[in-house]
Amino acid sequence: MFTILIADDNINFAKLLVNDIVSTREDLRVIKIATNGKEAFDLMNSYQIDIVLLDLKMSIYNGIEVLNMLSKEKQKQYERSVIVITGEAEYIPQILKSPLVAYTVLKGIGQYEQILSKIDSIVEEKSNSMIYKKIINELSNIGYNLNHNGTKYLIDTIFEIYLHQDSFQGNLQKEIYPLVSFYHHKSIHNIKCSITRATENMVYYCNSETFNKYFNGFRPTTKTVINIILNKLT
Repeated sequence: MFTILIADDNINFAKLLVNDIVSTREDLRVIKIATNGKEAFDLMNSYQIDIVLLDLKMSIYNGIEVLNMLSKEKQKQYERSVIVITGEAEYIPQILKSPLVAYTVLKGIGQYEQILSKIDSIVEEKSNSMIYKKIINELSNIGYNLNHNGTKYLIDTIFEIYLHQDSFQGNLQKEIYPLVSFYHHKSIHNIKCSITRATENMVYYCNSETFNKYFNGFRPTTKTVINIILNKLT
């Protein structure tokens, strides 16, 4: 479930937006409508909000001031989490470079469809980010050295399989390693060997209890590790 804050002083516009959101997506929940900048700022500080739909022209604080007033910690939390919705195009250049702003939408024809599309994009980005972090955590729990290049390649390998699981036929060498080698500017052979070394390193340093828990005492192959992690993602 992803939470949404709508910050807009046009309450009728905001209510119509709420109706569109809740009627089309079961995984989205609008927690509040803020009708001025101070209320928006207080809510962003008090709640764990995934997506903020922010009007720029509001009373007390405008949208730009709301974003600038957030602490560094909060600004990091809201990176690429804000969709700016405004009827004043002249304000947009002032916020385009903000790392908090993922998209901007001008109020007008087709605005609701645009907003819903941008929300979908952020949800996908955040979902993928959570999966990526989970892969990292699972490999760390097993005993992989996260600073090892092979571990980094393995993380990307598992993530790419997750993204392409509907079409993946099981051939790492032909289907996945070429993608990872392209991202890291390394040969497919280098990617494969580095992942193997990272796994060998993990086996050497992994404590016996963890090793038996994950692998039942058997020396794992790369595909074994991948399947274990993928099973934990579903």
